[in-house]
Amino acid sequence: MAFKRMFLVAAVALAWAPCGCSQQPIQGGYACPAIIEELTPLYYPSPGATGVPVNLGEIIVGQPHDGSFSLAAAGAPPGHLGPPHPVPSPAPTSLPAYDSPASFAAISLPVLATGTTYMIAYTPPKATGPCGSEESSGTIGTFTTVPATAK
Repeated sequence: MAFKRMFLVAAVALAWAPCGCSQQPIQGGYACPAIIEELTPLYYPSPGATGVPVNLGEIIVGQPHDGSFSLAAAGAPPGHLGPPHPVPSPAPTSLPAYDSPASFAAISLPVLATGTTYMIAYTPPKATGPCGSEESSGTIGTFTTVPATAK
């Protein structure tokens, strides 16, 4: 009898193991996706760009852009940026040509300080479902403005 019980437990464990269930946690009766979307890309200015004009006016990001964006100078607290809006025409030539214009969004910037490195961060919208957000959050890029001119 003990052998049959042990065999049954082993058979159930082996049958359960290859299903991949551990990759899709069950929360509230729903199978949550195991894949988290990559961070929204910063397309303009290019991440790590230097010599960016202080009156740049806006940045351009890719999908998803339904969350919120913030701008922070190195060592300073972040400031919230306004909502995304359509990319102006003509669009910067640095945007991938294979994506439709609807794949991108522009976000207005204040006038920036000279010789300063800025960080752009993305926070996905609050999820309403039982699984939470499937989007990543974090820094999507940095850039440095033109240095102050010597007098």
